Amino acid sequence: MTVKDADGASLYNGLYKDMPLSIDLTAGKGYTVKAFYGENVNAGFDKLYVEGSQEFTVSEGEQKNVILYCKPANVKVSVVYTEDFLKYYSDCTVSLSTSHLTAPFEVNMKKIPARMLI
Repeated sequence: MTVKDADGASLYNGLYKDMPLSIDLTAGKGYTVKAFYGENVNAGFDKLYVEGSQEFTVSEGEQKNVILYCKPANVKVSVVYTEDFLKYYSDCTVSLSTSHLTAPFEVNMKKIPARMLI
C-alpha cells in the first residue's frame, strides 16, 4: 500500500498489515491511497496484477475511512486451437501486441495462458 500527498511525497509505503491505524494529514490537502498485489509488468506468465486507488481530502479535525475497490489491471489471454489446426501443427508461436509493448510478446502454444497489461 502507498499513501501519497498531492505533490507525490510518500507518507506510507509498505504492507497493509504493517500500516499504522492512523496517519496525520494536513486539512484541505489532497491525498491518494493505493493498494496493489503482484508485479506490474507489461506481459508475462502467471503475472496477475490487481490494484485500486482513491483520492481524498480531510477537513480540520476529521477522521476519514477510505474504501478501495481493487480489480485486475491486466488480462489473461488464452488461445484455443481447433482439432483441424492440431492435425497439421504440433507447435507454433503466437505474437501478441498491446500499446504497452515495444515489441510483440511471443507465446509458444505450450506456454499459454499469458497475462498482459491493457
